[in-house]
Amino acid sequence: MDKKKILVAASVVLVVIITIALIFLSKKNPPGQLVSCNLQNCPSGCCADNKCQNKGLSFAGYSCLGANKWQTPDGGMVIGAPKAVIEEVKKSTGTDKITPKPVMKRIEIAKKTLDWLDTQKDEKGLYSLYQIIRADGEVVPYITDSREVIDVVLARYSYWKKTKEVKTLELLKQDLDLLSNEKKLPQLTPEFWHCRVFYEIWNDKLIPQDMRDKAKNSCARSITSGYPDVDLKSILSGKITVTPIPEKSSQELELSLNKPDKNISLSPQEQEKLQQKYPKYAAYVSDFLYKYQWEKKNQYLEAAKTFFSYALDAYKSAEEAAVLSQKECLLGIASLDFYKTTSDDKYRSFAQKLWEKMSVSPKGSLFTQATCAIFTKEINIITPDKKYDNFLKKLTDEIIKNNYELNSGAFFYKRNGSIIKEIRDNCLLVKVLSDSDSE
Repeated sequence: MDKKKILVAASVVLVVIITIALIFLSKKNPPGQLVSCNLQNCPSGCCADNKCQNKGLSFAGYSCLGANKWQTPDGGMVIGAPKAVIEEVKKSTGTDKITPKPVMKRIEIAKKTLDWLDTQKDEKGLYSLYQIIRADGEVVPYITDSREVIDVVLARYSYWKKTKEVKTLELLKQDLDLLSNEKKLPQLTPEFWHCRVFYEIWNDKLIPQDMRDKAKNSCARSITSGYPDVDLKSILSGKITVTPIPEKSSQELELSLNKPDKNISLSPQEQEKLQQKYPKYAAYVSDFLYKYQWEKKNQYLEAAKTFFSYALDAYKSAEEAAVLSQKECLLGIASLDFYKTTSDDKYRSFAQKLWEKMSVSPKGSLFTQATCAIFTKEINIITPDKKYDNFLKKLTDEIIKNNYELNSGAFFYKRNGSIIKEIRDNCLLVKVLSDSDSE
């Protein structure tokens, strides 16, 4: 056989091989994006562990988009089930034969969450409010906000306090540089804890002096930016022209814990308004108390009393309307801050009773659970008791189990099929994990 015939024969064989391969592939994944699992057709679904998973189902933070495509936790897309998905499917169906993955230490989770927070930072040094991945896999563009820088400062400082990691301190310095730069950030608008965070940094002698000074300056800037629903201009200037709200007595505090005498009905709009105002009021109590600790000016103590009264009224309204589960925690933290500032034992006693009521309440939002963990940790420092340790460990374990996404490192919750990762939730949980005595 001459060379020409050999070449023709080889070409024919090659064509046959390619044709067979194409036929095989077309049967494996025919037109219409049909996926096969265990010889069963899975139209528009996803195959994992040889089982058909319906479009829209989520495993390990991945969501099935159909046609064997999976939405990744960070908003990307992969074809074919990732290993994490297969492992979770196996566990959910009882076919898991693999060795369980090692349990991460609390501080390791905190580090991974901090790393995720850094992915939410823009070129100006601002952080997003949240990341949302919709049920259809669409990632909602995030909005950056200066208020979240303060939340990240809380997280970063808490982690550094535990680890003394040099890189973390450098990043903390960058955040404080931005917050104290009036040209880059002309105004800091208070919304949640501000001076409470900055005072702890300022009071830490291991923090370099220039960073401590910037923390104090950031508190001074934010505290004068204006707060809602009260005329504080005269209070902050020291010229009180309004009648200060009387401080609550021990009996009044106790009565607020009783079962409401009446039940009220709030519209969805009224509930949302209450849900927004109550955390602010409680947080502002702490802000003004720490400002008072810095300067010992009575107007800041008066402002704290004013907001404590507002927070207490909002708490009672929420009780009457039976809304906001575990709402005791923010008011409890404010009450503990009053105790630490004034040594008035009625505030410690009130905080303890708030904790007892919270501990038997249904679980609240992820944000609320995080604040309840912080409340439990802080009350345990003031009045040590094993019950606080046990509650905190159980609560933290449940949050990690139900709301932690290993692949991204972020904590999340679900609403209407969407995966939502709020920056503030994650920052508070970094503090919880960093402050934890458990491994």
